[in-house]
Amino acid sequence: MGEQDSHFLHKAFLQAALAVGGSDPNPPVGAILVSPEGKIIGQGFTQKAGGPHAEVMAIRQAQSRGGLCEGTTLYVTLEPCNHYGRTPPCTLAILEAGISRVVTAALDPSVPMQGQSLKLLEQQGVATALISQHFSLERHLTLMPFFYRQRHQEVPIILKWAQTSDGYLAPPKGSSGPITSEKSRSILQRLRRLYPVLGIGAGTWQSDLPQLSRRYYRNFFFERKDLHGDLYLRELILRHESKEDIPPEAYEGDYYRFFVLPKSLNPELLRLHAQKLEKNHVVYFVYRENASLVSCATQEIVFFENYEDLWEKLLAKAKDLGAGSIFWEAGPTLAEKLLSDQRVQAMFVFTGRRKAQELWGQKGRGFAATELFAQGCREAFEKYGFFWRAFLQWEQEELHYFTRADFWD
Repeated sequence: MGEQDSHFLHKAFLQAALAVGGSDPNPPVGAILVSPEGKIIGQGFTQKAGGPHAEVMAIRQAQSRGGLCEGTTLYVTLEPCNHYGRTPPCTLAILEAGISRVVTAALDPSVPMQGQSLKLLEQQGVATALISQHFSLERHLTLMPFFYRQRHQEVPIILKWAQTSDGYLAPPKGSSGPITSEKSRSILQRLRRLYPVLGIGAGTWQSDLPQLSRRYYRNFFFERKDLHGDLYLRELILRHESKEDIPPEAYEGDYYRFFVLPKSLNPELLRLHAQKLEKNHVVYFVYRENASLVSCATQEIVFFENYEDLWEKLLAKAKDLGAGSIFWEAGPTLAEKLLSDQRVQAMFVFTGRRKAQELWGQKGRGFAATELFAQGCREAFEKYGFFWRAFLQWEQEELHYFTRADFWD
């Protein structure tokens, strides 16, 4: 891989980051169009379903500025599509534009693709290159949910929790405010922006009544850095330096909020919660025995019988919505159960700087693996099939990322 190819593919992944969470069910892809002189003349990312793909966006931008696409090189994070769906094939747009070379970081695993687009382009005289090394984290963050859906026909669940420096996720009873700093919470907002569905369980809903909002923060990305043998997670600031510079298509966009309601449901709490979110896309998951208590909510209601039925209906609902992934924020009880039942494919663990004693005056609630991890054991979650991948560190706090073996490229 040449230094120029690496540079422009990295730029393409920065474009892809703008599509994450907003292009489902299409994969979030980024593209950069480069002139023979090595200048970027067009860039773009996949739009909402039914809208242009990244390649077309880059070509259109170049043409709108009076640029010529003949003889250019297209850098795209995923193999261009070669079939008619809601939009024509991107390979057709590439050929019509006169692009002479296509460089991609990944092949599309879906049945009609799997390298067929590159073969077609080569047959038409377009040079192609597949360069996958050095981009495993970027490729994973942007494309792994899509790859997983193609391979397993199921929407992946990404778990998140925060814990004290000694491994506790909550006080002995109820909730007493945030465990981590404002910086950590701003990073959580960025994480939420990467996923089309946000969800919480009954315990968190009852104790906190969260709204699962996601305010705009400049995005961040993963990058491989070999420092002392570790894989580091580094913050990357995109080109948008102020909110005024953000293109309309990069704003918050549509997303769904899934709330599981407790068996001992207080209708008045539900009414107040639903009222605050009446203009948002919300789905409440309710025990069927509480059917008579939820008439106060105007949002969508999905009834379930038991724990197994809940997750079947939750995943089915996400699939019906065309969601590419679910970001689930959990407390200690649900987090351990989801890990034990192997219902999640990846997880983010925030670690605060303070111990439980400093926050609550006593030990809190966690489980054996969280306490072991707090002691510095990165293998603490391997008993559940999770492997440590990367981390980001700031102000004596950390964000660690784990995945299952089959959720890693």
